[in-house]
Amino acid sequence: MFEANVRVLDPDTCSHCNRLAKWFVETYQEQIADTASFHVWINDLQPKTQQLVDKIRYSPHVLQLLSQGYVRFEGIRGMDEIYLTPVNGNGGDMNLTAPHYDGVLGFLPDNGIDIIRVLICISGNPDHVTTFQTSKVSATAETCSMMAFDFQQELHQVRSIDTLLPSKAQKVPRVLLKLHYVGCKTECNRSPYKDAYVSTTQHINKMVRALLQYSNNPRNGAEHAVGLLTNWGREFNMEAPHWMKLLVATVLVVFVGTFVWACVRLTTMLIAKAS
Repeated sequence: MFEANVRVLDPDTCSHCNRLAKWFVETYQEQIADTASFHVWINDLQPKTQQLVDKIRYSPHVLQLLSQGYVRFEGIRGMDEIYLTPVNGNGGDMNLTAPHYDGVLGFLPDNGIDIIRVLICISGNPDHVTTFQTSKVSATAETCSMMAFDFQQELHQVRSIDTLLPSKAQKVPRVLLKLHYVGCKTECNRSPYKDAYVSTTQHINKMVRALLQYSNNPRNGAEHAVGLLTNWGREFNMEAPHWMKLLVATVLVVFVGTFVWACVRLTTMLIAKAS
């Protein structure tokens, strides 16, 4: 497991963060004025903006802090995003301030592979503290600070620095650049397990993001239902024993596999009948 750590960025990396923050504020003024969370995938941005993110992602200062102890260390671009935190948690955002794991595959053996999430505060809010309970580390979200932790294994939450109670609202939204890396403690360049582990994590992360975005400001029954389902899933991921998560995952894999097989079989039959 990767132990959570917090650092202040070096001046060069911080200057890139300031440029990215300026671009984000100018580009997404409407979303910043809203109270719900907002996500934008880095891979969907213009090449010029992606190049600016790369200067942060591959900053020698950042990589030096993260890559120690790994034989192989590389970025996971498909998971990287800019995230605007909600001013008032609602719908699928409600439990983001409760203790939670970001990943859902913590019940699987890691085989010496760690997936690391890095939160870089390009626009911070020092009124709130992030507590990494597994690693027993806490930090405020100061601009140009970096918080790195194990995506699958680290239990964490955001709390009000005044009351040290779960924060239900914040007056100033934080803007976070979320970067992701995979570190291998042994050589894993041609590891099918590593490829499957990272790919599955990416797909689940995108699915969860879609659910959160759909339900973060619920206006109808369907959006409320998805928000409740999302929050229940987060509670299940935190509380359920590993054997139960494995059972649920097995059932889902069998169900999806059967569904895909049935669709392929039906398509083949229809094509054969048409010809």
